[in-house]
Amino acid sequence: MDYIASIQSLEKLLMTVSLKQRNYDGSSLSVQIRELNQLARVIRELSSEVSEIKYATSIVKSMQYVLMSNVQEIRAGGIRVLRYILMSEEVLDVMLKHCIDLLIMRSLELSNQREVERMQALRFIQQVIVVAPKKFPASLAAILVSITTGDPDISDSTTLACTGLLCQLTLANVPLAVGCGAVRALSRRLLQCQNAQLDEGIVLILLNLYNHSNTRRYTRLSNDLMLFLAPVTDIHYEHEVTGWEDAKKINFNTGGYVNTHNAEIQMRVECCCLALSAILKSWPGLMCLVSTHQKGSEKGKCPLAALVEVLPLASDQAKTEVLEMFFTVFQLRVPTRTDQHSVGLASISSQEPLSSWALDEGFVVEEARVLLPPVTAKQIDLVKCYYAMLLSVLIELGLFTSLSKVAIAENKFLSVRATILLGELTYLANRLLPGMFYQDIHSLPEIVQAAMDFSDLEKQNHVSDVIRCLEELHEMRKKGSKPSSLYLKELQKRGLHRGPGSLCLMCEVDEVALMSMIKNSQVLSTKEYQQWNWTILRTLFELNPLNYRRVEEGVKQKFFNRLYNFYKPKNKLFSAVSYSSENARKYSSIGCQFVTLLSNDENELAIFLSGLITDIAAELNEIVRNGQGDILSPFSIENTLSRDYMLFLGCVSHQNPEILALCKVYGSLLSVCEADGREDLHKLILSSLDFPQDRYCRSILTKLLTSSSFATRLYATKHLRVLLRTRAPFFKSWGIELLTMQLYDVDEEVALEAVDILDEACEDESYLLSLAHFNPALVHLGEKGVSFLTRFFSTSKGFSRMKNLGYLEGELQRWHDGYNDVYVNVVEYRLSEAFTTFKKTKDDDFVKKSINSMPIHYTAYLPVHLYGQMVKHSEGCEVLQKCGHIEEYARFLRNNIHSSSDPLKLKAALWALGHTGTSVEGLDLLMDEGVIHDFIRLVESHDTLSVRGTCYYVLCLIACTSRGAAILDELGWVSIKEVMQSDSLSVGSFSRSLTISPSTSQEIFFNGAPEPDPMTDSGTLRPPLPSIQTKKRHSLSLNLKRNLSAGKESNMSDLQTRQQGGSVGNLHDETESDSVSKRSSSSVTSPLTASSIPSSKLLSAAVPYITISRSTGRKLRKASRKEEGPSSPNPISGVFHLVGICLPKVKESILQVPPTDYIGSTSDHVSVLLSDISGESHLVHDQSRCIQCFLTKSHECHLTKEELRNVDGGNVVMPSEEEREAVRKEVLRIAYSLSNDLSSSGNRQNLKMLFTRFPWIAQDVCLYSQVLHLLSIYPYNVNHRRYIHNLFRNCKFHSIYVHQQCSDVSLPQPNPPSLDLYNESGSPAKQVRQHSKNISLTSDSMSGFEDNIV
Repeated sequence: MDYIASIQSLEKLLMTVSLKQRNYDGSSLSVQIRELNQLARVIRELSSEVSEIKYATSIVKSMQYVLMSNVQEIRAGGIRVLRYILMSEEVLDVMLKHCIDLLIMRSLELSNQREVERMQALRFIQQVIVVAPKKFPASLAAILVSITTGDPDISDSTTLACTGLLCQLTLANVPLAVGCGAVRALSRRLLQCQNAQLDEGIVLILLNLYNHSNTRRYTRLSNDLMLFLAPVTDIHYEHEVTGWEDAKKINFNTGGYVNTHNAEIQMRVECCCLALSAILKSWPGLMCLVSTHQKGSEKGKCPLAALVEVLPLASDQAKTEVLEMFFTVFQLRVPTRTDQHSVGLASISSQEPLSSWALDEGFVVEEARVLLPPVTAKQIDLVKCYYAMLLSVLIELGLFTSLSKVAIAENKFLSVRATILLGELTYLANRLLPGMFYQDIHSLPEIVQAAMDFSDLEKQNHVSDVIRCLEELHEMRKKGSKPSSLYLKELQKRGLHRGPGSLCLMCEVDEVALMSMIKNSQVLSTKEYQQWNWTILRTLFELNPLNYRRVEEGVKQKFFNRLYNFYKPKNKLFSAVSYSSENARKYSSIGCQFVTLLSNDENELAIFLSGLITDIAAELNEIVRNGQGDILSPFSIENTLSRDYMLFLGCVSHQNPEILALCKVYGSLLSVCEADGREDLHKLILSSLDFPQDRYCRSILTKLLTSSSFATRLYATKHLRVLLRTRAPFFKSWGIELLTMQLYDVDEEVALEAVDILDEACEDESYLLSLAHFNPALVHLGEKGVSFLTRFFSTSKGFSRMKNLGYLEGELQRWHDGYNDVYVNVVEYRLSEAFTTFKKTKDDDFVKKSINSMPIHYTAYLPVHLYGQMVKHSEGCEVLQKCGHIEEYARFLRNNIHSSSDPLKLKAALWALGHTGTSVEGLDLLMDEGVIHDFIRLVESHDTLSVRGTCYYVLCLIACTSRGAAILDELGWVSIKEVMQSDSLSVGSFSRSLTISPSTSQEIFFNGAPEPDPMTDSGTLRPPLPSIQTKKRHSLSLNLKRNLSAGKESNMSDLQTRQQGGSVGNLHDETESDSVSKRSSSSVTSPLTASSIPSSKLLSAAVPYITISRSTGRKLRKASRKEEGPSSPNPISGVFHLVGICLPKVKESILQVPPTDYIGSTSDHVSVLLSDISGESHLVHDQSRCIQCFLTKSHECHLTKEELRNVDGGNVVMPSEEEREAVRKEVLRIAYSLSNDLSSSGNRQNLKMLFTRFPWIAQDVCLYSQVLHLLSIYPYNVNHRRYIHNLFRNCKFHSIYVHQQCSDVSLPQPNPPSLDLYNESGSPAKQVRQHSKNISLTSDSMSGFEDNIV
């Protein structure tokens, strides 16, 4: 579009729109709307030019006439144009000067039927908040408050939108929000809003005010909590129905009408729990609930204590909502509503696959990201730290006692949920708290006492069910989560079991038992696979292949031939089974066992495996030839079990990779990897093959990592994280090399994914040392790559190298100059993601987290800090000491202990000093400055509550070392320790034959130094590391197999589960048996066996927590620094390690908030910040806020005689000037009185009588403008506002048009833009050449750009 022509077209459109509004030329509505749309289009394209004052003034004048139209669509178009030109505070000043805010307020306050106009008005208000929040007009704030508080219809989208805008305004302009009553309106809205996202947003806004000392006086959140809790804590709670609420309300769940009283109580209970859930997940909220310095509360009692104490006495609905609230707070799955404990346990243990785990979505990489923990447990999870504090507070307030009472109560539906919640919290307390915090209540005395009462047999049976449920829940949590897909299950097996043949249990049975099982499997009797006994087949495939030599040749051939025919692709039996059928998983799982059995036999059974593999290879070749295939077509892959043929190949690649080479499968797979549009097969191949064992499979992985398809490269890179977390053998060598290769991918997303995986892997120092050998380049990846380089400062070699390259000084300066502040934002963003109910998607949208479908907790691991890496060695500590940063931060911290001027800088200093204290030598630097005592003072007394929370996390960092824990113990803080694997452990009654030596543990779990690649230079396989003397086959009786399957677990499995974090434990009973049989050949005897521990104390032995006494702390200080380092063995027998969680022995000192004086008014919504109108000042006409007087520049403020004759058909009696002035004042007086709800009924009647007696009032623009001014500064109910506007609905603005001329809206002459030959954007320099043509943009030329204002 030509620049000059566009300006001319804009002027022409403005004149046309203004003339049509003034003269009523009879144009149709569609023509006027089209012209407004054209005007909006031109202004949007020239937004940078027309936002200048010289253009904006003319546009605002023209749009003022448009906003006076009686047609809502035209007014909506005008508001849209005004929103497009609002780009600066100066333009807003012009709009306020022309009373645009009054006209916008009028558009919002009209009837609910004007959705198009109200939507545009709300968008305009949001633009004002974004562009000029400090100049936001009080008139618009008043209408937002009015709609938010006065309209209880939660289905009204305008009410929800106004509430959201009020939240934004409260953040952007606190004084104005407080003055107009926004804070009080939001507090009231909490008990009316059932929208979880908005409810959480309101709570966070109020908590943000409560967090800072300078804004805490604006809110009464601590007192309002009593109001929030009333529906739950008040047993006789009665909802007070106000005058503006209807007698009935629609139930939006059923569509019918319900009783208002019960519905309102139910709604308020739900809203109360929604608000409490958000409050309990923040430091300001927790302190607000726990603080006892509150007016109106019982001395020594806090709101949270009242909630916990009344829980057993509350109504059933209140109990249900409160229990669900605690499930949500701790991110636990809510059990289904049932009266049977077994059904409730099944509902929380079943793990339905998420939609993101589907083959066309994230598949195995997404499932592994959710289920599998990171490769190391050294990282500090801030979520666990907060849960430790919250749980200790709830235990102290008596939550376990209240839950026990609900669990043994008569209501079995509530009993199930209370029992499961009690078990979940008990297990969590066992992991996160020291014994001194729960030793008195951990035995659950209320439940034990009820179980000992033999007077009521029915109640005793019920209590027995509760105890049994708690026991089963604990056993289930010890086992951890199981993978949903067979692919991830197989990958995890390979990480736990090393070497070919290790996945087969290899049991031996006699000939009679074997023949009996073969016959009972029904395979010999029928060819119908649906009639086969698959349970017996599962057992048969776990046997040693040598057992089948005892079977008669004919029986054996018939048995295996029928199984082979079922799984053979060309027969279309197994491949035709629907993937969603009931037995699909069973067929695939047993199929994996079948091919594993065939892979371990080198004689008669090998021919069946060869035939099966050859058939699968033929199907792969078919894809290469025609691009689709039959059995492995995209449709079959998506809907049938044909996808699991790739899983069979993966099992063979782990057990017997040579047969894949003989059948030429690798060539077929490489050809398929080059096929375009088959990302489904690429995912299956990546998720199936055993890359660590076979060099051919490694070639396939490299092929997919360098594929031409972006989706394939990205998925293959993400799959490397799966291999990392499943402990793939030798990943430190070949895996790190592949990740380094991906750093140079042409797509930045792939490279950033590789950096993220490397960042996780390098938490283990051995991975970092392996990465250093490849000398990766990371600077080209931007901020993320530069931040990752910080990890190389953690080793002496890496530190020296970075120092020699000149990178050290620049990095220290970067962190000192501002990146410490950025670090604070990164940490708080991670905490926000973990605790909020909604998560951000890739499309910048927010979706609600589904707790029931998420089997793990959201985490907030601390990112790497430069100081934390440098203090791991003496060279780094020396540089930190010389640069003076630690001394500077310590001095800043000491000077701001009682100052709230700059919380961000204070948090940055806290994190810098906290990471410095993560090593013994770093602690020396802190002790020299004496800042640990300052940490304690900050966490107890700082005015900014979030700073207290940050300081608590910093103390958890100090608690990572034994010396730091000893120092904190002397200061009254207890550090939590966790059990680790001992030097040598044995398992129960099998201790004589099954032990694990230190070297064995290192080989199996790969916790030692970087291991060599199992591939030699020539590409042949090396044998497994020979430190474990194992037999080729192990014998184990079926009786032992049954015992293991029945769940007789050992202390060894408990400790291994404990070490892995408890999130993913035993994959399957068969997997445990495989692990036991594989490790049964070690000859080292364990000094600690399960048989030496009483069975009743297995729980306490598995999770022992001890505290550091003062004497222990003094001994630890005398230990050598090398032994006290964070990566060194723990000094207490190598059994425990510090998890980075500490708690104060007396919590009241850090959770109390000093009372503040409330500034806001309890009776008025308007403060002196807005206006101070007293006496009869509201009756004085303000010409600067009068629409007519401002436009006409006249002091005449009343209707003329000609205009009066047009009122009511000319039948109006001409009043005198004195009479009109008296009527005008009376209207203003009554309108002013309507701001008081107590006398609203009489005032509305009097106002209506005046308008009936004097019809000319409705035509007085000056009077209407003054009423609008009253509405802009006083707190009117939304119904009163709409009533007043309805009285003036016939007010015509046509009379003021005649005072303006067309020249008033003409635009100033534009200056042609200078030619810019280097302008690549194509506007407007490229189009100045068409200046001579003077192409004007008419209605016809813009018809193609017309868009709907909706």
